Amino acid sequence: MKPSAVRLLLLLAVSLLSARFAQAAPTVALTTSNATPVIGGASFSYTITINNPDAVTANNLSVSLPLPQSILFQNLSISGSGGGGFSCTHPGNNENGQILCRASSLAASATATVSATVVVQSDVASGVRTATARLVVGNTATTANVQINLQVSAPLSVSISGPGSAVRGERVSFLLVVNNSGSSTTVNSLLSATLPPGFSHFSAQGTGALANACDYTAATRTLSCPGVNLPRGLSRLTWTAEIAPTAPTGNAQTIFTIDNAGTGTISVGTSSVNFLVN
Repeated sequence: MKPSAVRLLLLLAVSLLSARFAQAAPTVALTTSNATPVIGGASFSYTITINNPDAVTANNLSVSLPLPQSILFQNLSISGSGGGGFSCTHPGNNENGQILCRASSLAASATATVSATVVVQSDVASGVRTATARLVVGNTATTANVQINLQVSAPLSVSISGPGSAVRGERVSFLLVVNNSGSSTTVNSLLSATLPPGFSHFSAQGTGALANACDYTAATRTLSCPGVNLPRGLSRLTWTAEIAPTAPTGNAQTIFTIDNAGTGTISVGTSSVNFLVN
């Protein structure tokens, strides 16, 4: 046999052996259904797509997705032509943690899609969160990232109500209400209320976020509620004051104010109640 023919046969054998033992190189992509999710709002999803574009089977695959801080797992689905070969572990419902999916093989030209439905917990600040999916095939790892920018929805409104008149030497009660009409809990809000001259603090009975949240300063007749985290809905405080026998008679006013909305926003920041002191 001619040397040239021998070389040709050797090259063909090497080519066949290379094809026989070629390693597939699957790719991984990570996307989200909502790049600007609302804190405490509706659910959204992360989708991991594993694709084998090669002509040979990929073996021993694992893909992981640690959920970013404050992102809570809801449910998971697997689809695609190669999805049936994957099994996954994941956090419990409304828990943070890692999603991990494994497959013994992914056929040539096959695709697997892992979609995780999640929500953002309500009591966090706005900002960017980065998620990273990591695909490992044999000893080779590849990653894919996606960012979300969390949005706060927490418009705050205050109101105060009380009787139309009060008598010197007696007590009078005011109902202070904060309404968070959004879906996010505000973090570090500051509220205050001020009594008219001749009045002094007796008690403050709050519910929810306003329970045991306020302190009274006699020198300024001010009730301050610092560092309050206000959840969605109404938070109430009944403030009872004593009227000195020497208090001025005539028109008086008690004011309730949002001094700082924290991570929220101010919709109605001040409310007052006017009454007659007899």
